[in-house]
Amino acid sequence: MAGYGFVGLLAKAIPDLADILGRATREQWSPDRFVQTVADSNWYKSTSASQREWITKQITDPASAERELTVGSDKIRNLSTTLGLSMPDIDTARGLFLRQHLDNLDEAGLRAHLFRVLSPGQDNNGALGRMVNDMFRMAADYGYTSPDLSGEILESARAQMANSGEADTTGWQSKMIGYASAFYAPFKDEIRGGKTVAELSKPVTDRVAQLLEMNPANVGVTDPLIRKAMTEWSPEGRAYSLREIEDATRRDSRWKSTDNAKQSAVAMVEQIATKFGFIPGGGR
Repeated sequence: MAGYGFVGLLAKAIPDLADILGRATREQWSPDRFVQTVADSNWYKSTSASQREWITKQITDPASAERELTVGSDKIRNLSTTLGLSMPDIDTARGLFLRQHLDNLDEAGLRAHLFRVLSPGQDNNGALGRMVNDMFRMAADYGYTSPDLSGEILESARAQMANSGEADTTGWQSKMIGYASAFYAPFKDEIRGGKTVAELSKPVTDRVAQLLEMNPANVGVTDPLIRKAMTEWSPEGRAYSLREIEDATRRDSRWKSTDNAKQSAVAMVEQIATKFGFIPGGGR
């Protein structure tokens, strides 16, 4: 019987219709009888008027139903790519388009549903990819680490998108601020006031890198000197000053092999020699 292509897909999505479709196929019902039987079903009577109208139109006009499914499945496939999800095959996309109508999903609801049922894409693009990248940057800015940071971020991003359909990083940022305020306690007020750990640690990082003759990019919050400056309290119960961190850097084992250390040693010897008159024109 013509027109059962769409109805077959509908029956897969709505188990209550499967029995009716099976009877209609076996007994060769006319389209009118099929529509009337569906209309008398408990499922149809419990469905909203707008959904009933759309479904009836699809059943009674199979050509239009097929065109709408084709256009709708293309939209689903394109949207999945835009969101950074794996592109579903055509049959899956047709089912997802139908589900959008059956559940009366708006655009945000559709995006959320796709995040619940489709896996992430392989190229880390789209809305999900951009959200994940933003979350990685926040983790770096707030000095956040975890045993599986990539897995944690991806899981959190997918959960957020599946919940609201929006690439909103507000929750993740709040988590980063809460973590940083506790872990980098000497600077908790500045962090709560809007500063990031990266901003607060930059003067210390730059100075330590300069003294140790290292690339600042290779001196992060995991470095023992930076960790001390950012997480520990001084004996006076305050954050360490830059001068105190400089002194700690000069006591670090890495300092001894630097040109800075050698120059400092030479300058100290000359100063002592001058003071005690071993250098002409100096001391007594």
